[in-house]
This record gives sequence, structure tokens and C-alpha cells, in this order.
Amino acid sequence: ETRSVLSVLPIPMYFRSPWHFLLLFPAIHAISSAGYNATDEFSIMVNGAPKTLQYRRADGPYELRLAIQNFVSYYGISQGFGCISEACVAGVIEAELRERSGVCPKSKYLDLLAKSLRGELHTERLRTAVDAALGFNDLWPSLALTMVQQVDLDTLRWMVETVVAEGVPARVVLESGVWRGGASIFGAAVLEEALAAPGARSGGGGGGGGWAVVLCDSFRGLPLTSLEGEDTDWWWLQSKLKVGEADVRSSFKAHLPDIPILEESPEESPEASPGDGQIEQRSAGAAPPMIAARFFAGYVRDSMPKVAAFLDRRNAAAVTHAIPGLGDIAILRIDLDMFEGYMDVLYALASRVPPGGFMIMDDYFVEPGAKKAVDLFREIHGIGAGPPSPPSLEFGDERLRTLGSGDPAVWWRVARRVRVDEGKRLAFEQGRRPSQGFGIEVRLSLELPPPSTHVVVIEQRVGEDLKGAVRAECGKLFAATTGPGQAVVRAEDRALLPFYDVPGCVAELLPMAEARRREGNRDYLGRPLPA
Repeated sequence: ETRSVLSVLPIPMYFRSPWHFLLLFPAIHAISSAGYNATDEFSIMVNGAPKTLQYRRADGPYELRLAIQNFVSYYGISQGFGCISEACVAGVIEAELRERSGVCPKSKYLDLLAKSLRGELHTERLRTAVDAALGFNDLWPSLALTMVQQVDLDTLRWMVETVVAEGVPARVVLESGVWRGGASIFGAAVLEEALAAPGARSGGGGGGGGWAVVLCDSFRGLPLTSLEGEDTDWWWLQSKLKVGEADVRSSFKAHLPDIPILEESPEESPEASPGDGQIEQRSAGAAPPMIAARFFAGYVRDSMPKVAAFLDRRNAAAVTHAIPGLGDIAILRIDLDMFEGYMDVLYALASRVPPGGFMIMDDYFVEPGAKKAVDLFREIHGIGAGPPSPPSLEFGDERLRTLGSGDPAVWWRVARRVRVDEGKRLAFEQGRRPSQGFGIEVRLSLELPPPSTHVVVIEQRVGEDLKGAVRAECGKLFAATTGPGQAVVRAEDRALLPFYDVPGCVAELLPMAEARRREGNRDYLGRPLPA
């Protein structure tokens, strides 16, 4: 496959250094085997001798940056282009090669949007002051709409531009675990730009339909775990992750006012014909296909069936346009921290990503549960297993790709559609205990004051008041005999309890339980979550 001829501007001649004759000549040509292994070759004159920098655009923008950095470091190029360091030279070369190769070329709009979403347009002094006032930090920034690094946004941009340019047969960009919505906002903006570009192959997934950007989140933080031993209820108490849907919608509309948000409608029908509800263009002619956003609120265990139904049936929009059954997902991004969240989404949606689509897994290098879920799902379904893919395989070997030191995310490009192992999925479901939305209103772990080391777990079931749940647990503490589900405390441990009977236990534990429940039901600004 022959790529376009690439060229890079020469170093200005007035630089007085051993490297002032370093010239980056036009690339000889970018030729390699077709498809996934296609390679761009950049011929670069170093100290009078031609050197070749090779890069596969299928590896994404981070690998391009890494190839350039390694090239510059290997040949010790530290001056030129007004630079006096290898990092500076690498940055200049990267900017030029991105432009020439089409891998995330410079875009003032998208670059500025990324800085805005990452909170970088505010002064350091303001960021520090607001972080201190609200109890935030660099990990969970107060003024940013996303926690992901710039390289993550660059990679997301490249993926969106790739699926549009190549006409991958899918028309959905879906994120599960959106926090304040920054990554989804950026992906939607890139999609809008890509579809408006001349020659965009926007008809992927059925010929001429519109695209959907889908944002899935509980909008009240992470759930109580339903898998004992895999996750902990600590996640449920993390108020900084509890960002309401109204806040995310407001940010989405502020940044992308031209993209309508679909609402659940009575007109949605699983019986609609496949051809019903085609997008009506806003005007005749060359107007770009419409993009619409769709929000799904709820913990993933509950919301994934609704997402699947949305993808399968006609979806009428309140803005006089309609999106037909969308079917497949071009880019699936998961940022859910917990083992069960990743497994829920992968079992529900991985089979909907066609060859050529992308899967992004955040948290892989920072949360053991996330890593375990990704590795387990890939192992069960043989993703990336076996010998390296032959050159004829269009989208590669599905190996995990990283985004550099310190970045928690991994990604892979789908080469074969996943066929979910229903037996494994069913076994996963059968191993779960009741959780929110599935029989449990709330579960509270209360540490008793010293000298006792006992932890009391209060499970308030749906329809039960908290006092009744506390009384039931206190009854177990003082039970004379062991019964089904009773956690009887040994006599020697009972002597250390700060109370002597069930009424005293209720009087001690009920205020603790009420305080813990209030703590878990506050958002990132300390406001009570809506009922």
C-alpha cells in the first residue's frame, strides 16, 4: 500500500552547530505490506547521511511520538529548529510528521478544546485555590471535566478520525463511566469535525445514517459491590466521583450546542422496521450527517440492557430527526474502576464492536480489579491469543497497546468480532450477591469503637427502613444460637462491645449508620444526591 509522499521543512541555516545541516527530506515513499502492517518511512538527513524513521500509522499517535523520540535520542539530535534539547527537536519533528501523515494533525479548535476540558485554561493559582477549597487534587481536579491525560485525548481523536475515514461499519461512540463528561465531549467534537471533512466516509453501519455519542453513568458514583472478594464498598463512599446528570448535560450543551441530546421517547419501538427513522438532513445537499447524544443513567448492571435495546431499535429524537437502529459500536471506552463494572460492560457490549472498531480500557494499570477483568475477559474469549496475525489480517493481532509511562489506559483494535461465552457470563451472574437496584437499598460497614475490633455490616433492603435494618443486625449480635445468615459474636468478643443489649446496640449504631448513609449520598460538591 502506497501512502502519500511526506516532507518536512529544513532547519534554518543560521543555526551555528554541528547539526545545522540536518535536513528532513521528503519521504522516499511509504510502502509496506497492505493493511495493518503498512509502514510510513521518513528519510531524514543526519550529519550528511540519510537515516530512515519507520512508523506504522496503525499504531496511533503515541507510537509515532515514541518512534520520533527514540530516533532523536539514538542519533543525539539536540539542536536545530530553534531548539537546544532533544525533547524540543522531537516535538518539532512530531508536529510536522503529524501534519504530513494525517495522524492527529494540528487543529487549533481541538487543541483549545482539550485544554479547556483538562482545566488548563485557568491559572495555576486559581486551580490551586479551588482545589484546596473543595478538597480536590491533581488526581481529581476541581476545574477539569476529564481526568485523562492529553495522550488519551490524542489517541481518542485518532480513533474517531480513523473509523470515519475507513468507513468502519458502526456509528456509535460509547463511554461507560463518564465522570464530568470531558472525554465524551471531546470525542463528539472530533466526530463532528471528522464527518464534516471532505470525503468523509460517514455511512458506516448501514449507509447514510446518523451517529450517536452515548454517555453511560450512574451519575451518583460507583455502586456497592455485588462480588465479595473482587471489589469493596469503599468505592461507594467516593463523593468526588458523584457528578449528577444535570451537571454533565449542562457541560455537554455548553461545549457542543449544535449536537442534540436524545430523550427516551414513547416512539421508541423494538418492532420498528429496520429502514424506519432514517436521519433527515438539516438541509439538502452536502450538510454533514447529524450526530446526537444519548444519556443512560444507572449502575451498569441495570443500564446495559437498556443500552442494548437502544442500539437495536428505532430511536425517535425530539428534534424532528430520528436515528434508526444503530447496532454496532465503533469505539467503546470503559472507565469504571471496579472489576464488576468492566465485566458487566464487556459481556453486554464487546460483541457489538466490529472488526476495525476500538476498545479503550482505562484504569488498567492503577486498579487491580479493572486489570483482572480485562485480562480475564480477553482470556475467556481468546482475544489476542495465538500466534501473531498474518499480514493479510486487516486490523492486526489485538494485542494490548499502552499510552506511555504513567498512563493507566490500554487499548486494542478489534480484528475478530467477540462471540460472548454465555456459560461464563451466566456463571459470573450467579456468583453475585444482592446490590443496589437488585434487592439492596444500601449496605453500610460500621467499625465499632475500641477496644472492640468488630465490623458491623448493615444491609437495608428495598422497602425496609434503616432502623429496622439496624435492629435486625443487632439481633444477630446478641443471638443465643446460630441461624441461617446470623453472624453470632463470640462471648469473649461480645464483652468488648460498647453496648450490652439490642436496644443499646440500636441506640449506638443507628446514628453511625445514618451518618455513613449521608456520606455516601453526597455529590462532589457535598450536596445531597437526588432521590
